[in-house]
Amino acid sequence: MQEELDLKKKIIEIIYEAIDEHNSLNPENLKLEKSPETILLGINGNLDSLGLINLLLEIETKIKENIRNDLSIIDELLLLDENGPYKNINNLSIYILSKNI
Repeated sequence: MQEELDLKKKIIEIIYEAIDEHNSLNPENLKLEKSPETILLGINGNLDSLGLINLLLEIETKIKENIRNDLSIIDELLLLDENGPYKNINNLSIYILSKNI
């Protein structure tokens, strides 16, 4: 159980690192807050589809470098589900954790 909590914490740190990179490249109105509730996909999100894909690619790259080399987190079908794993940071971290175990 503790190992899973540590891994989830590491995944969130990686997501936040990717958000820092995203924020450094974008204007204020497109910046993302580093919070589990931050919406990534949907009407209230600051990302368009290209922005979401770019963020997911950065997260995937960082996960491959730090946790597991063969992990893929991008799924075209999931991009259509506004309540799915890309909805917010918390959902994304849970999704990544479930794929990693």
